[in-house]
Formats: sequence, structure tokens, C-alpha cells
Amino acid sequence: MKETREEYEARKEREYEEFMDRERERENNRYAKQRLVSRAESISGTTDFKSGSAEMHELMQEWKSIGSAGKDNNDELWADFQSARQKFFDRREEAKERREREMEKSRSTKQGIVSRARSVSRTNDFKSGSAEFADLREEWKAAGFSGRESEDDLWNQFQAAQKEFYERRDAAREKRNQELERNRSAKRSIVNRAKSLSSSTDFRTTASEFSDLRQEWKGIGFSGKDSDNELWDEFQAAQQKFFTAREQFREKRVRELAANADVKRRLISKGNELLQLQDSREARKAFAELRQRWKEIGSAGDKDQELWGEFSAIGDALHKDRLFNDPKNAMQRLSKQIDRDFSQKLQGEIERQNKRAVSSITGGYKPFGASDGKRHGHHSDPKQYGGDPRQKLTSMDANEHRAFHSDNRAWRATKQWSKNTPRERNVEITADQYDLTRNKYPRAESHQVASYPAALK
Repeated sequence: MKETREEYEARKEREYEEFMDRERERENNRYAKQRLVSRAESISGTTDFKSGSAEMHELMQEWKSIGSAGKDNNDELWADFQSARQKFFDRREEAKERREREMEKSRSTKQGIVSRARSVSRTNDFKSGSAEFADLREEWKAAGFSGRESEDDLWNQFQAAQKEFYERRDAAREKRNQELERNRSAKRSIVNRAKSLSSSTDFRTTASEFSDLRQEWKGIGFSGKDSDNELWDEFQAAQQKFFTAREQFREKRVRELAANADVKRRLISKGNELLQLQDSREARKAFAELRQRWKEIGSAGDKDQELWGEFSAIGDALHKDRLFNDPKNAMQRLSKQIDRDFSQKLQGEIERQNKRAVSSITGGYKPFGASDGKRHGHHSDPKQYGGDPRQKLTSMDANEHRAFHSDNRAWRATKQWSKNTPRERNVEITADQYDLTRNKYPRAESHQVASYPAALK
């Protein structure tokens, strides 16, 4: 049936509308694909390849859902879209290859770090070892990622080396701390002993004890910087207190000796005045009083012998006329002559005794004769020199006792000793002998110190 004009125009109208709908759809598709191209070009420059890959996948799925934009537009837009995608995937591949090279370099670096860590873990220089491990940790951080599989394995090896080192370091520190504590305790003991000695007035013995403490201190190791300084300061303070007191005592003693010497010089001066008196009996009586006062004066030190010589010479001069002019003293004159003759005969023996004394002092003399098992009681502070008659006797081998007295006589001869030597000088002479022969007669020396320690300070 032939269509009518109205039907024809209606059909054309529908076809036009359908054409326009298709054109509008193609235009919309063109705009949509252009938007996808723009997004793809934007993503192609990202460095976040993981999220970029996901987005590119979404864009492809969306592209597929969009219809045609016209043959020419389709080809052009597709080419642009593919170009952007290809650029992204090329860059991703390059990054992957670069990442692989970086991980390989990181693996190599970290393997070297592990090797060095194992070497450091065996060192006993824990200070430098700790510093080296700190540097190795920084190098590890800077080395970057080495790959999932190797990263954990290398890290575990590195951690094992660190653990070995720090366990050894901690054990050594504990041992060192215990050693420091022992040294602190030993030095604290020395300090306490030094403090207990610091007020001693037995200066000779205590000075020797302080010397022993210093040697003992030197034999003790380090006790920690702060502790060492603190304990040393305390030890030094105790020593300083003692030696200051000793020096003050010595200075006081020097002043006392000087004062005694001055008093004795005044007595000598008064004695010389007595030589001018006409009445010799009265002069001798006055000199006897001076002699008694002389005995009451303490020691004048190394001036004693010289002063005593001057003083006794005055007494000799005062008695000279009586001895040689008074008939009653004829026997005394004869006795003095005999003494002079006898002293000349003894001079040779004295010289031999002097040599023997020197040999004894230097350790070259040995007591004569083998021990016969007999024991003698020895007066460490001899009675004839003013010692206490009731003093405790020192038990000595008989031969050793005889040898000691032989040495003693020889020693006193070298010191110009006489029966009129003052008590103080006797003590000093005996003390000097004991001091020089303490190794030879240790028991006698120790008892002598106990008898009059003040003289030996």
C-alpha cells in the first residue's frame, strides 16, 4: 500500500529524530572518552604505580562501557588513550627494573653490613664495638629495601650478631662492676685504716704503716673515676693530718731541744763563772748543784755531747786541784794513771770493735758460734742506762745475746759514749743501733720500742 504524504513526512520526522539522538549519543561518547583520555594522561606521570595500575584498569573498563563516538573520533581518541596507557606502563616497567637494581644493591650492602656485624660481635673493645654497631644501624637504614624474601633473613642475621655482642658486653660490664666494687671496698678499707692512724703519735711506726698503705693502694686496680678521686682525697687528707701533726711535733721537739741547749749553755756559763771563785770548795758545791739541774734538763739533741763535754770539762777543772794537791786523793791519782794506761791498751780493741760494729750494721756480721740451745733474758732498755729494773726481759739465744752486747759496746764507742752520758742520749744511741740492726735482732728491737716508744718517734 502506497504511503501517504502524511505517513512519509512522519517517517522522515522519526528518522531525523533518531539521527539526532545518535549524533547526540556519539557526542556524549566523544566527551566521555576525551575525559578518560585526560585522566589516563594525568595518571601516566604518577610514581604511585600500584594505585596508577588500578586506576588504568578502571579507565579501561569504563572505556569499554562507552559506545561509539564516530569512526574518526573513535580511532583518534583510542590512539590518545592507548598512548597515555602505554606511557604509564613503560614508566612502571622502568621503575620496576630500577627498583630491582636498587634492591640488589641494598642486598649487597646489607650482606656486607651483616659480615661486619659478625666481626664486631667478637671484639672485646666494647666501647668502640658499641659505636660501630650504632654506625652499622644507620648504614642499614640508609641501604633501603632489599626485597621481601631477603630483607627478613638479612635482618635476623644482623640482629643475631648484635645480640651476641651486647650479651658479651653486658657480661663484661657486670664482671667489671664487680671488680670495681671489690677495688672500692679495698680502697675504702685503706681509707678507714688511714683515718684510724691519722691521730697516732707513734710517728716512726705509723709513718711506716702509711708507707705500707700507699704500696697496698698501688696494688689495687681502678675503682671508677668518681670513686677513685673521692677515696684518694680522703686517703690524702688522712695522710696530711698525720704528717702535719708529725711535722708539728718535730718542730716542737726542735724548739724543745734548742731551749734545752740554751739552758745548758747558761749552766755552762755559770760553771765558767765558778772557775773564777777563790773558794774551790764552795765552787765545787755550787757546781754540784748545777750538775743536779743539768740532770733535770731534757736532751739537747745532737748538741748534747758537745755541751756535756764543755760542762764536764768545768767539773774536771774544779776538781783538778783537789785531786792532785790533796794527799787524801793519792789513791785516786794512781787510779786515774792506771785508767789512762789501761785505756791505751784497750784502744786497739776498740778499733776492732768499731770495724765489727760497721760490719754488723751493714748486715755483714753474723753472731759467733752455733746455738747451744741456751736462752738469756735481755734488758732491751739496759738498767745501767736508766732502764726500768722491773722491765719484761726479751728471751734471746745465748750466743745471739752475747753478740748483741758486743755490737752494743762497739757501737757506743763510735758514739763517744761515757758513763756520764745523759739518759736521753743513751736512749737515742740505743734507738739508732736497734734501727740499723732490726733485721739482725728483731725481738730485741720490738721490745725496745715498747720500752720507750717516745724516743723512737
